[in-house]
Amino acid sequence: MPTATAPAQPRQIPTNSLLDPREAADYLRIKVQTLANWRMNGRGPEYVRIGRLVRYRVAQLEAWIAGAEGMARGPQDGGRLKTTTPGGNRV
Repeated sequence: MPTATAPAQPRQIPTNSLLDPREAADYLRIKVQTLANWRMNGRGPEYVRIGRLVRYRVAQLEAWIAGAEGMARGPQDGGRLKTTTPGGNRV
């Protein structure tokens, strides 16, 4: 008889950890290509370059998520998505 298993717990990742683009995309639950597009267009979470390698700090992903929670659609803007950057600038 099959037994019920407990749901998988999210993996605890230290906030100072560096993630590669695949891991960062998994963390954000988006496609790697979306993350690459954001990077090329100057959008999305901050990243660091180590030589030719791109890495994302978990703390920066968390900060970006926190900023994205403030997004709203405004009828005065024709329904366009608005947000502010961590520096407080409107996007």
